[in-house]
Amino acid sequence: QEQHSPYPEFVLSRELPDGGFSREAFAPPGEWSSPGLGLAVAADGTTFVAYPDDSLREVWLATSVAGGLPDGGHFMNESVDDGELPTLALDHAGAVHFAYVKPQNLQPAVWVAQRASDGGWERSVVEHIDATGTGLVGQPVVLFDAAGAEHVVYRVLGNGPEGGLHHVSGGVVTVLPATGPGRTPIAAA
Repeated sequence: QEQHSPYPEFVLSRELPDGGFSREAFAPPGEWSSPGLGLAVAADGTTFVAYPDDSLREVWLATSVAGGLPDGGHFMNESVDDGELPTLALDHAGAVHFAYVKPQNLQPAVWVAQRASDGGWERSVVEHIDATGTGLVGQPVVLFDAAGAEHVVYRVLGNGPEGGLHHVSGGVVTVLPATGPGRTPIAAA
């Protein structure tokens, strides 16, 4: 039987102008047993944390609130979508972008989400993975290049045609195979 543990308290620290360090505790609600955590800090100091809630099988965003909340907390928490293994990045305008995995039977999919103009989330699939025999997709990473183009990178375990490092940008998927000339097969841990 799988055991779920309450989240531990994470401590976020940043250097202050006087050379000291701030200390801010973050204890997300929910339960977890899987890895997956993302962190980004905006130019104005707002902290964003992506985290999974395994009890709900959802990915969540915690946003720091200057001055705190009436209940004494310092983060607003909101569900982004069903999924796991979330990460996030800020684009050049400071908007939050999520990348995460939705396990869908033996066909997991990598998704991205960004804030919509109505305050909700715009979600789109990056790639459906034919992961027959493995079913394992690593935590995706989302980042932006100097021109502002979004890139999503993740690993698919296995030595079949889907196995390897996947890079998606502009709707184009490039796979660096797990095997081939000069490559060592990627083994599941």
